[in-house]
Amino acid sequence: MVTLKNILLISCLTFIQFVSAYQNYEKCIKPGDFALTFDDGPNTTTEIVLDLLKKENIKATFFVNGQNYLGEVRKSSKAQELIKREFNEGHIVASHTFSHPTVGITKFSDAELTKDLKDLNDLLYDLIQVKPAFFRPPLGEYSPANEKVIEAQGFTANINWNLDPKDWANEGKNPPETYLQTYINKLSKADPTKDSFIALNHDVYKNTVVNLIPEVIKLVRKHGFKFVTMDECLGLSPYQDSSVIPGNSTNTVPATTSVSSTSIPTPQSITQPDVKQNLQKSGYINSMAIFSISSFILICLNILNLL
Repeated sequence: MVTLKNILLISCLTFIQFVSAYQNYEKCIKPGDFALTFDDGPNTTTEIVLDLLKKENIKATFFVNGQNYLGEVRKSSKAQELIKREFNEGHIVASHTFSHPTVGITKFSDAELTKDLKDLNDLLYDLIQVKPAFFRPPLGEYSPANEKVIEAQGFTANINWNLDPKDWANEGKNPPETYLQTYINKLSKADPTKDSFIALNHDVYKNTVVNLIPEVIKLVRKHGFKFVTMDECLGLSPYQDSSVIPGNSTNTVPATTSVSSTSIPTPQSITQPDVKQNLQKSGYINSMAIFSISSFILICLNILNLL
């Protein structure tokens, strides 16, 4: 029998599911988790870090572009091979836009951003049969208008970070100790029973994958943190088809298929730092979203108790 109480309960659950479908993140939800992430690839250097991660039995998350250091992915068999390898070896493949615009996505119109996100989603679907549910904005910047487009394209998580070694500085050519110091400073003050991290790195720099990441692995383990992929970090499915299991792709994208982009960068232009500026702050929005959902749940429970 359908009652007012049942109707209200269903309405409450539907609303909670709706408002929590898309959120912004800059750290893992569980203390002790450490998500190692890489932006801007693939590049030939991606192969080096994949070999290292395989040796160390670590899974990471790669925020890839459709046009970058190896050119357009549809026209580069090497880029395709590397993205497939990331997926097949159990890493998470996520979106960092097709074109990685040098000024970020805040200058895009809704139509331009829609096209850029869709171009990469379609490319990845053709290549590894998934569309990512995780997105990271170039430069770490986004606007409220951007968020509406990102969510409309099926993304459930807009992901920044709370640990940035600035391995992009000087195009990754500084002494590795310079970049490692940020990890040392952060982890020496962190408590794995209270803290968690999403760490920004770039697999497109040889210095990062050869000199920095091996030391990072030792340091993270020394301080008692656990390496996790982004789906473990957030407790969300990494792909828009939640039934997809990473690690099962053999397809090659037809080279004759053309994917255009609203803004095609050069590798040099992508070495700009992913520095968050005074736009949306994911921690603030996350807190507000959690507060709003919690308040609504309490209201629902109070009303239900009265019926």
